[in-house]
Amino acid sequence: MKIIWEDKTCRAEDGHVLQVTLARPEQEAKAAVIILQEIFGITAHLREVAEQYAQAGYLAVLPHLYDRHQPGCVFDRSQFVQARDLAYNMDLDVVMEDLRAVMGGLGPTALFAVGYCWGGSVAYKACHHLPLTGGVSYYGTRTLGLLDETPRCPMLHHHGGKDFLVSMEDVEKIKAANPQGEFHIYPAAGHAFNNPASDGYDREAATLAWQRTLDFMERCRAS
Repeated sequence: MKIIWEDKTCRAEDGHVLQVTLARPEQEAKAAVIILQEIFGITAHLREVAEQYAQAGYLAVLPHLYDRHQPGCVFDRSQFVQARDLAYNMDLDVVMEDLRAVMGGLGPTALFAVGYCWGGSVAYKACHHLPLTGGVSYYGTRTLGLLDETPRCPMLHHHGGKDFLVSMEDVEKIKAANPQGEFHIYPAAGHAFNNPASDGYDREAATLAWQRTLDFMERCRAS
């Protein structure tokens, strides 16, 4: 299937203008999926994820959330500390307003937020504050600090059993605060198991998580 790529901008309520990259299927999209980045920014991997969703029939939306601080910046894995510090010092309430602006430009459609690493926790918070159809968190690293902002829509969580950043003890705390959530543990997988550029990449876990994510979104759309 041919994928149509487009860059556009949107304006948040406070006047900030951020870039948004869209990957659009040729036919009418089933729904929109807002893809929330790892700490490294809008990397080649994130664009591959966007294309994957577009190939599955979804409008994939990549908001450039670092634009408020370092427009256009993308970190490589050797810059982990700089990337982590930038992401972890972001005001997530402001990020919510940026996402609200992004959503406002998508029109009347089912809306999902899918986040990876830091973005997984952003998706968790977004499911509390924004009118989403559903959300998916892949190994969200900051979710423990957000447990009082429980999702108001269905949410799916993917975690690696050997994740050095999100322990199984952490996951149990997240599960306890979210009895309505859907959780899947991949026992042999580590952190960032969905990312082929990561040392923790696990093809089997990534493939299974992808299918579970598609199934989850179909159920949400049908309900």
